Amino acid sequence: MLSQLNPINIIEAHLKTLGAKQPNQIDAIDKNASAVFLFSGIPFAIYQFVTVFQGYYLPAETVGVIVSAAAIIAGLLLNLLVLVYTLVINQAEKLTDARRLFIDISRHTFYNISFTVFVSLVLVLVSLMCLANNAYLKITGNILTFYIGTLTALSLLMVLKKCHKLIDFYFSRA
Repeated sequence: MLSQLNPINIIEAHLKTLGAKQPNQIDAIDKNASAVFLFSGIPFAIYQFVTVFQGYYLPAETVGVIVSAAAIIAGLLLNLLVLVYTLVINQAEKLTDARRLFIDISRHTFYNISFTVFVSLVLVLVSLMCLANNAYLKITGNILTFYIGTLTALSLLMVLKKCHKLIDFYFSRA
């Protein structure tokens, strides 16, 4: 059962999409790009760490908005996965010279969407920790909400760019 819940493959696949890629290059994790991505949320988490120890916690209303937004994003992205799959199935067979590039972009889009769904669900969980009565859970939830929220926003921007590239690819071929 636990093997069905293991997100390591999703995380690794997403990290392989980071960094500059050349056509026909084998997917590999770019350590510098991955470090920049993973450490991008740390300044926001540190800021929240400082504010938490000054007595400011995320209010319940804000937590509710974050939970709602992250849940909606996850649901919409699951639908987007189906749309991307449909686009790939319908278009990949029609392409000849740019087929490999189209499939690579589609695969990376799939990885980015899957990761964004995952971090959105994690964001829901850590945001709900902000509502805990336990002080340790509440502090941890506040800090992680800012860290995971940043990763979610960056991942969402990556998904937007990849989807734009896919649709632009389609229109440029039409």
